[in-house]
Formats: sequence, structure tokens, C-alpha cells
Amino acid sequence: GTTVRLNRPHDNRHLSVKPGDDGFMVQHFNPTSRERWEATPTTRNLHRTLVPIVGRNGGWSQALGPTQLAWMFQEERPADWPMPEPTHPDVWFVYRSNPAISFWDTRRLAESIARFPFMVAFAYTVDETNYMADLLLP
Repeated sequence: GTTVRLNRPHDNRHLSVKPGDDGFMVQHFNPTSRERWEATPTTRNLHRTLVPIVGRNGGWSQALGPTQLAWMFQEERPADWPMPEPTHPDVWFVYRSNPAISFWDTRRLAESIARFPFMVAFAYTVDETNYMADLLLP
């Protein structure tokens, strides 16, 4: 899990919310035009390539990146991907997040999580994801 910050400063996400000239929050979108789109990823997350809203303002915004693709392709990957078939982790640690409810295809994600051999969750309350954990830690 993460604490997403879209704008500086990076140490306080509440201070990262700033009003823009139009009254909406300042957001530095990644360019999506054919001429300016970053087709070659600069990080392993591909956040600037696939998700315009993450902005170009710092690495902490990667939490809004396309990590959900890992869930979507657990069972089958696109045919033209050069990598081997995806595999489930042997152990999965969950911290400060609840992907079972925040992912848009919650049923599919929960089915995938249920097949993980062992799951550890740091939990301060029971939620949809840590309910499936083998071990809960405070």
C-alpha cells in the first residue's frame, strides 16, 4: 500500500492538494498527444506511459499507475507479450491497502487472491482483503 501524493511536498499529502486557477486541484497530467506521449517507460511501473493522471511531479504518484494489470493478467496474459506466463506469489504481504475493494473487478481479484498459497496482512481493522489473510499483524 501507499499514500498517494500528486503534488509537492512529498511529506504531507494534505499539503499536496492545491487549488488551481480554475478552482479545481492542480494536476500536472502526463501528455497524451501523439507528439508528446512517453511511449518508452521510464520506470518499471509504466505509470507515465499508461496512466496520464499520475502526473510528472514525482515518483510517489506511481501508486496510481497500472499495477492493476498484474491482477488482470494473473490467469492469462495478452498473446503478444514476450514474457512467460504469470505466476502467483508464494507469499503475499499486504500493507495499508485493500485491493479487493479498490480494484474495479473485485470478484476476479478476490478469486485470484484466494489462490495465493499464503497471505500476510498488516491490519488495524478487518477489510475485504485482509479477511482472506492467513496471518494478520497489528
